[in-house]
Amino acid sequence: MNMDNSIAPVVLFTYKRLDTLIHTVQCLRNNYLASQTDLFIFCDGSKNTTDNDKVRAVQNFCDQIEGFKSVTVFKSPINKGLANSVKQGVSEILKTHGQAIVLEDDLETTPNFLDYMNQALDVYKNVPQVFSISGYTFPLERKGLKQDVFFHPRGSSWGWATWADRWNTVNWQILQTVSISDMIKARDMGSDWVPLIKKVKAQTNDSWAIPWIVNQCLQGSFTVYPTSSKISNIGFGPEATHTQKSNHRFLTTLDEGTQRKFRMEQKVTRHPGLIRQFNHRLSYWYRAYSLLHFYSTQLWSKIVSKPETVVPQ
Repeated sequence: MNMDNSIAPVVLFTYKRLDTLIHTVQCLRNNYLASQTDLFIFCDGSKNTTDNDKVRAVQNFCDQIEGFKSVTVFKSPINKGLANSVKQGVSEILKTHGQAIVLEDDLETTPNFLDYMNQALDVYKNVPQVFSISGYTFPLERKGLKQDVFFHPRGSSWGWATWADRWNTVNWQILQTVSISDMIKARDMGSDWVPLIKKVKAQTNDSWAIPWIVNQCLQGSFTVYPTSSKISNIGFGPEATHTQKSNHRFLTTLDEGTQRKFRMEQKVTRHPGLIRQFNHRLSYWYRAYSLLHFYSTQLWSKIVSKPETVVPQ
């Protein structure tokens, strides 16, 4: 078993979105540590004949990827769905590597993303209160901050990392026994938290991330977030699995990408100011504002694109 903790492998999940995948790989390849990083790609199988050509194009592209220490491509002969693909793929890589950085095929990374993730994995590997590392964060006011990270009880599935000993504690059936009242009491989890859980319990949302985060919540653990985001989601749209509507609420300001050493406090502490800013984006008010922005933008787009009516002479 290879437990070399120097450079963590990257696990990338993809299905049929070639355009976003190409951008994701290009950005990742521009990372300072790309040439020292093993890349494992899990390509899901087609769920219907309509998707066959798109899936084949994605798999052909993956076979040609270069610029990393190694590239290993797994092609599923069947459609597992995102949830099963992530659970099985991450588990497989963690068995042999002990830690992993996980991406999906619609994430833009900064050049120092791998530096930040690897440093955080090393700093917090022996801090059991830290459940995972996130590369994404909302835009935050950083004036006067002495650290480059902060801690929050809610996890994120957009460019994240964890260790085998924490991943293996996850009970994937947790939502069958957890009560909604317990989740309502969960601190700082956001106004969308309970609706998301209800959707997964009702099987209208096939999410691996919700039960994963519920486990973290019930354990009283934390996710380490950067104060400046290393990730931007570029996948909002009709082809997306869970991000089809609006990206306004999740727009962020990316790190410039030049910093390669980060100030990370090892002791888990709560920073009320940063948590308050973070939670603002999870509030009812901001969710409503974001939806209003989305629908007004859609309406305006239809108005300006409407062809001019020609009046007969």
